[in-house]
Amino acid sequence: MRDRKMLFFKIEDSPMMGGPVMLINRRLCKINQLSPQRNLHASFLIVVTAVLAGTVYGAAALALFHKLWYHKLLSLVSAVIFVYLIVDIYFEIKEKRIKKEIPNTLKVLSHYYSHYHGNVVAALDETITRCAANNKVFLLRLRDAILSADSQRQVERLEAVMPSVWLKMLCRLMHFAKENGGHAALPGAQDRQADVIARNLKRLNHCITRLSIEQEFNNVELLSMQLFVFLFPYFVIPISQWYNTSLLRDIDMDSIYGSIQAQSLTAAMMMISNLGTVFIHWMRKLQN
Repeated sequence: MRDRKMLFFKIEDSPMMGGPVMLINRRLCKINQLSPQRNLHASFLIVVTAVLAGTVYGAAALALFHKLWYHKLLSLVSAVIFVYLIVDIYFEIKEKRIKKEIPNTLKVLSHYYSHYHGNVVAALDETITRCAANNKVFLLRLRDAILSADSQRQVERLEAVMPSVWLKMLCRLMHFAKENGGHAALPGAQDRQADVIARNLKRLNHCITRLSIEQEFNNVELLSMQLFVFLFPYFVIPISQWYNTSLLRDIDMDSIYGSIQAQSLTAAMMMISNLGTVFIHWMRKLQN
């Protein structure tokens, strides 16, 4: 069995980490709570897949132009934005699965915290056996942290690697309950203390549920706008070229669409699309 003292890790300690792989590995470690070495293969696979997808996207963007130097630069910028977006959306999906189960986990934890009269460890043990797999690893880490000799430091380190602010708040609340309530209920003040913790668990659960519903609605709307703005040029430009060419067969449409003015308009449309996508993505990140 692994020594419980080796609860946490520092990604910077791994000499294999570097550049994009390090960034992806750090975020992946927060989600599955595995060591950087164990996540290295998955991180590398994500980078390779994203780069291949970005290459295909960049080639499609370049096909819209006549390959002047600024066309190549714009296509490269579009490909980089595309790679960033698909990687970030991939992690958003994984993090959303974790956040989706937090209300149910808190509901179970609140029940057993009251059932065991403020016994934090017993409540965590019962919750671990009944909560979703997406949340189980975080409760295991939390239980081991508050049972360690230097619980304050271990809980702070755990907070730093939690993928959600709600899980960070849960760490602080459970550590506070453990430090102030002990392993069993005592008469008088301790009973009131347990009631305070139980009430705060329920309030946290209600807050997460309400905000999740609001964020889900806004996120779907903004994500739809983001995809529309980002993909708009790739539908409008080729379709307009094909439509006009098929209607006006007697006119050399290739020379018209290949003119400097037309290429500049295409580049401007691409640039506006990229900037608009980044702005909408920034808005989505703010609300999450």
